[in-house]
Amino acid sequence: MIASSVRITALVLFYRVTTVVVVVAFVSSTSGNGSTVLATARSLKLEAQALLRSGWWSWYSNDTSNRCNWPAISCNKAGSITHIQLSGWTIGDELGKFNFSCFPNLVYLGLNSSVVTGGIPPEIGALSSLKYLDLSDNNLSGE
Repeated sequence: MIASSVRITALVLFYRVTTVVVVVAFVSSTSGNGSTVLATARSLKLEAQALLRSGWWSWYSNDTSNRCNWPAISCNKAGSITHIQLSGWTIGDELGKFNFSCFPNLVYLGLNSSVVTGGIPPEIGALSSLKYLDLSDNNLSGE
């Protein structure tokens, strides 16, 4: 019998005798719908660096270790960002500074009424888990 709601958390470490290789992976599955999230220590670090480079939270904090508690951010149990809701924030032309490829688990990106200018960067296509994108009520131009 398979339960309808499954919670799995695993920490995986691999070691090789000749040279030490450590792979840390956090796997979290929170529902029976088959959604599994994989976040390595390296991918979490890249995510944190991308947040700083975006400039969107420069007024708030440079301490990315606590980013899951920053305003407008939600994370999964592995600590990877899944939701960014910046509706009404002034982002301006900084959309191009956001490194979309660093957010493989981002499901929700709400940037409506955020004074976003310019075009939509093609890199937004790197958000492979994205299910919701709101860029309404901005000053977008181009294709």
